[in-house]
Amino acid sequence: MKTKIPAPGKGRAKDAGQPELSALVPSPQQIIRRLEALAAQLDSLPLPKGQEGCQLLDALELVDQIRERIRAKARKLLSDSPKAIPHWRAETSTVRRLQRNAQSIWEAVQDYDGDMSVEHFLEACSISLEGLLSLAREVKPGYLPGIVESEIEEVLDDAELIRREPVTRLIRDDKSQGRFLPNRKGGQP
Repeated sequence: MKTKIPAPGKGRAKDAGQPELSALVPSPQQIIRRLEALAAQLDSLPLPKGQEGCQLLDALELVDQIRERIRAKARKLLSDSPKAIPHWRAETSTVRRLQRNAQSIWEAVQDYDGDMSVEHFLEACSISLEGLLSLAREVKPGYLPGIVESEIEEVLDDAELIRREPVTRLIRDDKSQGRFLPNRKGGQP
């Protein structure tokens, strides 16, 4: 025998003291209005310090995860059913990426246009420090780890070819302790 589950608020008695879900969760329109108001004031608001600052950053990490999951679901939904969400669409495009084999690319370009010089080709190439260090390690496999990197960096430093720019990252310490987000009762998890 199949049991029919009634829709919320229909055909069942409310539990005493249990509010309807709609009373607990704001509507999407209410959320958008709150977020727009927050965005308008964001630069003038101070960043909380201490545990409240930690809770805010933890919440933003969760929001990033939720955002990505919702967007993935929306991409799939809109790919399968283009009119499912008004004013939004899923657009598929092709990203062109070259293989990382510069020698093969150089040979292919030479077959196309023999007038391209090595200098022109190298100007179009993008070299990463990590890629160069990896290459140096392959060329000198018997060296201790770190020695090749130090030598290459010294050569590049002497030629003033390394630009050092400070980058500040947010790093969550002590992940094993869990998040400082309050639990349902408002206390620590």
